[in-house]
Amino acid sequence: MSLQLIDTHSHIYDPQFDADRDEAVARARAAGVGRILLPAVDAESYGAMFALARQYPELCRPMMGLHPTSVNDNPRWREDLEQVARYLAAPPEGIRFCGVGEVGLDLYWSRDFLSQQQQALRFQVELSLQYGLPLVIHTRDAWDEMCALLDAFRGRGVRGILHSFCGTADHYRALKAAGGGRFGVRGRVQSGVRVPVRYRRSGHLQKVVASRYVARNSVVRSGARDRFALPAAGALPGQAQRKRLRRTGRLPAGRNIRDDARRGRCGDDPQCAGFVR
Repeated sequence: MSLQLIDTHSHIYDPQFDADRDEAVARARAAGVGRILLPAVDAESYGAMFALARQYPELCRPMMGLHPTSVNDNPRWREDLEQVARYLAAPPEGIRFCGVGEVGLDLYWSRDFLSQQQQALRFQVELSLQYGLPLVIHTRDAWDEMCALLDAFRGRGVRGILHSFCGTADHYRALKAAGGGRFGVRGRVQSGVRVPVRYRRSGHLQKVVASRYVARNSVVRSGARDRFALPAAGALPGQAQRKRLRRTGRLPAGRNIRDDARRGRCGDDPQCAGFVR
């Protein structure tokens, strides 16, 4: 019996794959991938995600949700959430959603929108419970806030994947206590995971994380957006930030890639620089 692989988190519908998407899908199949799960980002990309799911219905399974950074600087974020709810209530023709995502909290770009992001996440957690769908939860520079928010849902059956986990052992225990779920790790675990520095230097970070934190509760995902040094953990900025970064090619004001990496910020190593195009 052959092993079938499931890519639990791929944004392969992104425009950067337009030139060779079919080839990428063919390579995935040849490598034994039998399912590719597609987390949503925002209304700008829903159409492309639906098109890919219709093109490969036996392979690509879409989700529905609003990414936390697409709440930032977005005066229509509440209307966007209502659109998420409408899609879940009545999926477009040929579409069957496999989860609610990508949702979460992301304070990397700014803490100014924390309240809005929390409201959006709570709304979408309720949707996941209403429709019995798992969550794909994105967290960046917000692990304490995420633990507190999910703890409020303890005992209600919240389940899903904590995507690209890079918190501490205490965060892991708190999140496990809040509900059932898996912890996503990248093929190259991010430098922000709080483990002894000696393990990072010796190249054993993946082994330490797997054994100490997420041994029996982990999945590895591709992300399929790190192809051109995109932000880590699928942490794409929202619409306004994306437009600004396309113009400047820079991190937010006052941020330096190398300084961030030395400080061990979640996902901010040189490989995961904040360049969008």
